[in-house]
This record gives sequence, C-alpha cells and structure tokens, in this order.
Amino acid sequence: MRVIRLVLAGVVLTEAWRSNEMILGALGVILLAQSVLNVGCCGSSGCDIDHVGGKSRSSKNTAQEVTFTEVTKN
Repeated sequence: MRVIRLVLAGVVLTEAWRSNEMILGALGVILLAQSVLNVGCCGSSGCDIDHVGGKSRSSKNTAQEVTFTEVTKN
C-alpha cells in the first residue's frame, strides 16, 4: 500500500504542477507524507482488524449478558 500511495502522490503532484492547482498539490503532499511516514488515515489505530489468523481474536472483549428490569408507572 505504501508503494501505491507513493506512485499516486507522484502522479498527483505532477498533474498539480502542470495545471497549477494548489488543492490538488495539497492532496499530493498528503499522499506523499502518508507514503514516506508509512501511516494511513487511521493513524490512531482507530480501526482494529484481526491480525491473528485462525479462531483467536485480536481483542479480548467478550459479549456479556444484559438483564433489563421493566419499569411501570403506578
């Protein structure tokens, strides 16, 4: 993914230079920074994926049974 961002950043920056577009250039700089620093949009690890293969989970959270009590008005 890092190489794809780097190539895309090169294409976007080239087109921004040719067409003299500042916003497109800013997008190219963002893509270039992502590829150089090897970060993505989820830099804060906000989206967890299953890194462990098989049936084991990367998260230790399990579902707990919830009981509800009916509240009635007298």
